[in-house]
Amino acid sequence: KRGWAAGIAVFDAKNYSVLGTIKGMQSNVRHLVINGEYLYLSANSPGMVQKCSWRSFVKSRVQNEGKEVEFKSFETVSVGAGARTIVTTSDGKYLFAAVNNGSKIAVVRTSDMKVISEIPADSYPVGMDISSDDKELIVTSQGKESGGGNSVMVFNITIQK
Repeated sequence: KRGWAAGIAVFDAKNYSVLGTIKGMQSNVRHLVINGEYLYLSANSPGMVQKCSWRSFVKSRVQNEGKEVEFKSFETVSVGAGARTIVTTSDGKYLFAAVNNGSKIAVVRTSDMKVISEIPADSYPVGMDISSDDKELIVTSQGKESGGGNSVMVFNITIQK
């Protein structure tokens, strides 16, 4: 079994110097998204999506110069093994996760980090983006030796009140 070290490096944007690494998130981080006050990350192998205040996340690194930092203030939801690309609606209320191993798109309500829907997708979804008006979700699926994938899917997004 391969071990994946969990950690995100933080850089000073003015001079590109490395401030250090923050640990504490799920292993095998795949994608990061900032929307408003929150940092969202997908952890591929364990199939998790995590949320935290990005300001608190960075502050934990800056305030502990020279020390190892383990950040623990994450909200976590399981979406299924193979959590790859994640995107949020422009208002940050919903997050979509491409779940490669499960051939699905998981929809997460970010206010309570609950999966509220799962949408079947062509085998091995990996890439994803959302239109600027939040009305379409575009997903690519990769092929593997076992077949499947090699497609682009376009989903219409409808938020039910």
